[in-house]
Amino acid sequence: MSSRTAAPTRQRKLRVMVVDDSVVIRGMISRWIGAEPDMEVTASLRTGLDAVNQLERVNPDVAVLDIEMPELDGISALPRLLAKKGDLVIIMAS
Repeated sequence: MSSRTAAPTRQRKLRVMVVDDSVVIRGMISRWIGAEPDMEVTASLRTGLDAVNQLERVNPDVAVLDIEMPELDGISALPRLLAKKGDLVIIMAS
């Protein structure tokens, strides 16, 4: 009788969309997320409007939103994002 060892299942990385009008903050958050083996940055966007418009293409699991941004701030983008993807996890940052 041969013994079989189950191969470990590879889990998909957590897909994160970073949204902040500051290129410095986007870069810092993106580097932090990129350093985690089980997470990946799928988009780095400047405004809440960009996030709403790119949501289907990017298909993130998590969105990190700045509260204050031009065009569409994080507070206003939040219900629009959830209307498009109800299971999206949102982290508000300031």
